[in-house]
Amino acid sequence: MLFDLRGKRRRVVQVVYSLLAASFLIGFVFFGVGTGGVGSISDLFNGGSSSSVTSQFDDQINAANEQLKRNPNNTDALLKLAENEWLKAKSGVQTDPTTGQPTSISEEAHTDLGQAADAWAK
Repeated sequence: MLFDLRGKRRRVVQVVYSLLAASFLIGFVFFGVGTGGVGSISDLFNGGSSSSVTSQFDDQINAANEQLKRNPNNTDALLKLAENEWLKAKSGVQTDPTTGQPTSISEEAHTDLGQAADAWAK
C-alpha cells in the first residue's frame, strides 16, 4: 500500500485525496480542461453565447473608425480595424472539426471579411 492508513496520518491522507479530487473536478468540469465537452466557466458568465464577444469586436471597430475619422492615415487604427473585422468574421465561419476546412460562411462574415480586406489594403 502506498500510504499507511492505520496510523496518525489517516485523516491527512483522506484530506489530501479529497483536495486532489476537488481540484480535478474544478479543472475538468468548471474550467473545461481537456475536451471542453461539458462546458467551461466562461459559459457560466456568457450563457454560452458569442454575442458578448462580437459586441466587444464591434466596440473595437467603432473606436478604430472614430480614430480614422480624425486621421484617415492612422496606420495603427487601420491595423486594429482590419484585425477586429477579421476576428469578428471568424465567429461566422464554421469549420469541419476533422479537417479544419471551412464548411459554411455566414453573410455577416463575408461582409466583415470584405471590410477587413479593405482596411488592410489601405
